[in-house]
Amino acid sequence: MSDATSLPQISVLPHEIIQTITSFLTIDDLKNVAQINHLFNYYANEVIYRHISIIDDGYKVNNIHHTKCHIQNIDNLTKSLTEKVFHHIRSIQINCSSSLELNNYESLYQRLYELSTNIHTGYQIKFLNYDYSSIQKYQSLNQYILNKSITFNSDTCCYDASNTRLNAFSNLMALQLEDINQINMSSSLDQMSIILSHYNTFPDHHLNWNMFNNLYELYLNTHASTVMLLDYTHRTSVTPLNHLLSFAVTFSHSNGSHMTVSNLQTFINFASLTKLELRLDCSLSGCSCITTFIQDLNQVEMPDLNQLIINNIKSDCRSAPQYKALIHHAPFHLNSIKSLNISINSFEFSNVAVSTSKFFKNLTPLTQIEELIIPDILSSNWLNNRFEALLTSCECIHCNNTRRLFNHLSYYDAENNYRHDFKSQPNLENTSTTTILKNHSNIRFLQYLISLLKLQFHSNVNFSLLENNNYIENDTLVPFKSLFRHCYLNKVATEIKQNLPLIQTLNLGGIVITNL
Repeated sequence: MSDATSLPQISVLPHEIIQTITSFLTIDDLKNVAQINHLFNYYANEVIYRHISIIDDGYKVNNIHHTKCHIQNIDNLTKSLTEKVFHHIRSIQINCSSSLELNNYESLYQRLYELSTNIHTGYQIKFLNYDYSSIQKYQSLNQYILNKSITFNSDTCCYDASNTRLNAFSNLMALQLEDINQINMSSSLDQMSIILSHYNTFPDHHLNWNMFNNLYELYLNTHASTVMLLDYTHRTSVTPLNHLLSFAVTFSHSNGSHMTVSNLQTFINFASLTKLELRLDCSLSGCSCITTFIQDLNQVEMPDLNQLIINNIKSDCRSAPQYKALIHHAPFHLNSIKSLNISINSFEFSNVAVSTSKFFKNLTPLTQIEELIIPDILSSNWLNNRFEALLTSCECIHCNNTRRLFNHLSYYDAENNYRHDFKSQPNLENTSTTTILKNHSNIRFLQYLISLLKLQFHSNVNFSLLENNNYIENDTLVPFKSLFRHCYLNKVATEIKQNLPLIQTLNLGGIVITNL
């Protein structure tokens, strides 16, 4: 047998093969691989630092190739960001929610500011901060960088024309009107998220429309953001955004004129879009602006549109009649759509009853649809007449065991004043009944389960779902999901399949049904 020293060394493998090997390893494995030698350190860091997710206790990352960093360890992460690893970074995502004590990301911002001059041409970082409370109180990354770049003379302040730090980032956020023109300094910008909290008409305000023309993604995440662009494009002749692929618009109709498709066509080329989100609500009784908007949109040519999201962002019961009319009487004719996400019953406190059967029939013209997501189908109104069907109709051994678990947890929760603390629950063997009665405690426990199912969507009303759509399965709900599927939702899936023959995936209130 030959001596071990004569065996071929893995380091002599072509770099492309080493790169392929590291792409299949977990983050924990890569941390060990990085210790082997300089070559493996380089390729391991290429994966470790490619996608970074900063999380808190209320969030988890389901992508094994995202490096997770808890918010408590953000200073350690910041220190690890050296010039050597900086050019490996492709995205940094902050999925935290500040509570009473607001998170402050200044140390991370400062480090990115210091390193942003070293970005290689053609390589930009997508920086996403979804901690809205924090950025409102403090600032966004682009505000921080621009504020650090200001130079003053005796009379005025001006921005350093030679500053290229923003070129390191491909997406930026505007929280105030003045942020938008400041962002023009970034020639690499292809995504913009506008989150204005208010807007007062300024007849003399000017936007550098050439910067907008370079965008591939535009998210108008607040009503004020939409009004600002509608106002500007009404007063100023602009060219439509022909490169735009992904667009989200938010509009809350409460007084004055409502938004129309024609209004948007002054600056949006719908024919180029592949993804569209409509975040609409109306507080005026008797108004039909939402249904009219959708009907007009049906007449627009959008040959490449494959994802559509319709969302009643405020769950305002005054919008309920319009959404009911939309669902019952307005067939969708956007034939290219492959994925539809629609909140059809988010009017918890209204008396409007929505027929899912009519809705599914109105989807028939969507002949290419493969995915249907209805996040709030399991809301209170829909459940009122389906309690027994959802919980009792299947008698298989798995469903009987889950019903025993349901009764056990429901009784325990009622005895503990519905605190939903199940850490010290008694042994399940003491519960034998598999019959679930429609009583107060069982209804409350079912509502608690439904709330946990909804939390899987991790949606944030301040951000478009196209921008921040993080559905993460809650594994503790698996037996109850199976019960709901067996007892009722599989029948719903069959009904949908009859209307949409190409459908492959359903997400009904956080319960995923595949391989239809």
